[in-house]
Amino acid sequence: MVVDCTLPPSEEEVGISLYLDDSNGDHISLPCLFKHRFQDFHVYEIPQGSSSSSPVHLTKLWTKDKIIREIREKKEKEEDLQNALGPEYDITDKQLQAIEASLTEEDKDRFISFLKTPRNDTAPKYCLLDGSTIQDKLGRTSVHELVKTQFPQGLFITDTVDPTTDNDNKHQIRVWIKKDFTIGQKRARELAAAVEEEKEEEVVGSKSKKRRRRDGKRGRNKGRGISGDQHQHDEDLPQARYDPWPKDQPDYLYFNMYKENRDTAQAISSIARAMGKKNTKAFTVAGTKDRRGCTVQQVCMWRTYIDQLKRAMLSGHWDKFTRLSDFHYSSQKLSLGMLYGNRFYVALRGIKDCPNTDDLDRAFNALSTKGFINYFGMQRFGTQLTRTYQIGQAMIAGHWQKAVRLIMGESNDKALLQHDEARRAYLIDNDPVKSLKLMPRMMHIERKIMTLLAKDPNGYLAALQQLPTPTLSFYDDNTTTTEDGLDRSHDDDDSENCGEQQHSKEEREVVHITCDNISSYSIYDVVLPLPGDNTQYPINMNQWYEDFTMKELGLSLQDLKSCRSSGGVFNLPGSYRNILEKAEDVEYELIQPEMALNRTLIPTDIDNITKRDYTEEKLNGDKDKAVLEGTYSIVFKTTLKSGTYLTMALRELTRQDTSRNSMQISDSIIQTNNK
Repeated sequence: MVVDCTLPPSEEEVGISLYLDDSNGDHISLPCLFKHRFQDFHVYEIPQGSSSSSPVHLTKLWTKDKIIREIREKKEKEEDLQNALGPEYDITDKQLQAIEASLTEEDKDRFISFLKTPRNDTAPKYCLLDGSTIQDKLGRTSVHELVKTQFPQGLFITDTVDPTTDNDNKHQIRVWIKKDFTIGQKRARELAAAVEEEKEEEVVGSKSKKRRRRDGKRGRNKGRGISGDQHQHDEDLPQARYDPWPKDQPDYLYFNMYKENRDTAQAISSIARAMGKKNTKAFTVAGTKDRRGCTVQQVCMWRTYIDQLKRAMLSGHWDKFTRLSDFHYSSQKLSLGMLYGNRFYVALRGIKDCPNTDDLDRAFNALSTKGFINYFGMQRFGTQLTRTYQIGQAMIAGHWQKAVRLIMGESNDKALLQHDEARRAYLIDNDPVKSLKLMPRMMHIERKIMTLLAKDPNGYLAALQQLPTPTLSFYDDNTTTTEDGLDRSHDDDDSENCGEQQHSKEEREVVHITCDNISSYSIYDVVLPLPGDNTQYPINMNQWYEDFTMKELGLSLQDLKSCRSSGGVFNLPGSYRNILEKAEDVEYELIQPEMALNRTLIPTDIDNITKRDYTEEKLNGDKDKAVLEGTYSIVFKTTLKSGTYLTMALRELTRQDTSRNSMQISDSIIQTNNK
């Protein structure tokens, strides 16, 4: 097929051609506008293991005033706790019993003396314990628990000093005042960084240039001391033990991320920038969410404190259209695909001829009883400048420069670049430095690539390797996505084929359906294989897949398997995809013309938290009046399992082409009809 890259991908181009119910018996023709505004599309992720009624939401608004107030209150509380220490400090009977049970008499007297010492500049910063009770691991654990459970949080922190000749080869525990421990840890981190830098310089030798610190000073002695007031007051403060993460703290911080009119990568990049991080490698998600909409999803970060995120919200780099809530820790990392599915709230606008209630009931009910063909959505295939499956093909074939140019929007039609100076600077002038300067921040993927190529103009593979994992997976998956779409449209009348497969969402072995076991399965169990390392193919169709892949993609099945070793950019493990899916928990509401025009139809989580009357919000009045005056709207709610596309459910419901160009044409038709 000849692809016209001056237009967005069409359904025909990617193999989307069939409807489940070709008779139109349960469905209606429903020309409408989908995502007319970004407020018309809401997505709420449902975590893995949850029921379909447990989507995540933004449950609290963290304003700058609230965060600053919390920080101040926490600091004041810790200062009050520390100031309470001194001769008048009241040691409870419970605390005294725990002290006597865990410490030797000498350590007990030392610790009580520490508690009774007034807090001033000459007061000790920590209490050193080294009695016989802490020379074994169980005893040390008991002391750590004593301080943690018997004294207020925010007062003390403990660390362990391993045996050395300087301490008579004995284990020691230091009970720190928290504020002083924080200063000591900072010094420890600086010293550790200085040691690592010296090691690097020793390895590299005289060929490497000495690094400079952010303040412009030579980096060799970085971290040797503490500057300013801290150095004057704390130069005699010993180095705290540098333990990057508490042993009793789970490694992964989870939170719910709400975003408006931002894609997932853009929102996460803004969080990383506000935190002062150079990249987003510490972040993981279960799946990416659409840009044009209001969405909530879980995000996971490795070894990050909640306070770090809250303080980042005070940064000038923080994106006000991104909100976070529901912070909690887990020992399990969040990985791609670790979700049950998504709950959708969608407004369909511009419905000129309103169907009767019976027809609407029957059409929406069919989505949950019969379902729809489980094609990949058109958003998987890219824009008019870039076909994502073509990028994946180039990567699998090891054509790194071609992949980079495709990501940058290379096209046979130079007119497409006429108004895009940033892309033109690279694709035509071959100047990544100029391209980077002209490129807006929202083009985060392209900026990552240009940043590396500005340093190494031929570093195409390295530029691809440093892209986020979800982005790379998106490109490689879409290579086989096209094959999947065309495959579904290839042979739809072979109902007695004994070579189809069943595959559950769990990693269970696939079953080859035969004439003997076919009665145990329904059409909703049948899956199609997406090629990869571990994929099994229908027994009677293996050669067909080989021929088809070579014809449509220019790749063999072996190419798809061997891409794991092609520069280490990604691998294709392979998977299976159900031919049909059903929508769950389907609801709809018909909105009359006078209530739909110029109004927001779906409340966001922020609206619900603030109890704002979202129906009073009026947007794009003149434009909407021309397009929507006199038309109905439908608010449609449903839950779809992971990997299932709402646009394909809407395609079955409305009989409307879902390609980007067709949606734009529909918009024009509605405007013309309303005139």
